[in-house]
Amino acid sequence: MQNGVCAIIVTYNIGRRIVGCFNSVKEQVEEVVIIDNGSGNETLMALNDIEKNNSNVRIFYNGQNVGIAAAFNIGVRYAIEKKYKYVLLLDHDSEATAGMIDKLLEGYKVLGEKGIGDIAIVAANAFDKNAQRYITQQSRFGDGKEIAEVENVISAGSLVNIGAFEKVGMFNEALFAYYVDDDFCLKCRKKKWKIFICKQAVLLHEEGRKEIKKFFGKEFVFRNYDFIASYYISRNGIYMLKKLFKACRYRSCLKIIEREASDMFKVILFGQAKSKTIRFMLRGIWDGVMNWFGKLDAEAVSD
Repeated sequence: MQNGVCAIIVTYNIGRRIVGCFNSVKEQVEEVVIIDNGSGNETLMALNDIEKNNSNVRIFYNGQNVGIAAAFNIGVRYAIEKKYKYVLLLDHDSEATAGMIDKLLEGYKVLGEKGIGDIAIVAANAFDKNAQRYITQQSRFGDGKEIAEVENVISAGSLVNIGAFEKVGMFNEALFAYYVDDDFCLKCRKKKWKIFICKQAVLLHEEGRKEIKKFFGKEFVFRNYDFIASYYISRNGIYMLKKLFKACRYRSCLKIIEREASDMFKVILFGQAKSKTIRFMLRGIWDGVMNWFGKLDAEAVSD
């Protein structure tokens, strides 16, 4: 396979499920780069098997969890060094459907033929297996459109033009996890680089531990994150709120405020460890206000 694409997968205690992710993409790209963030033995054994039985894979073992942004940056720097044209970002539990990469590359080609330049990302149409629905509103593809321009996309399934990193910089490692993709997309748009989603390029994705809940007869999605994830989401949400406000994107600011309030309300209604999760959400908001970023310290996690 010679298509100029390097897939980057970040693993963290996913176990044997990484095999499904790897198998779904290995025949669709030139090389797969896996960055492991300090996983336990089950995941390491699965990675060792992948390494032994495949020639187009390179695995980096970090030995500790350095965060999704730092791990992605390791893969991106490798891809730049190897002179790949694109990197495909994947979560360790996502799976590319057949022909997904070809459809994303075709998206770049079609847009180029229309005279559209400075394309940062053509992303897959992610389908959430837990919630059984597409993450992007499919109404964006109205009037028979196969490719829709959007403000931001999730990292999983994003086929990123290497040139975008050279113009806008790498992923923000201070965020550690969550909103890393939103931050990168915002940087791209500020530099006038464009972002698209390709309807027919479908990615099977699992976003958190989503559950469908009902409250007074109304159905909605409960993300059901643990307290550590809730901390990062709350903290980095404040970070994004500040950046979006400075960019005068007030509607996007409102969406973040609505998410923070909604997440907290749903935790109160349905969360397992309500008090601890709320406490870490509030701490995240405070740390975001105070511009305290990086990895949550071990002492705080053990509280």
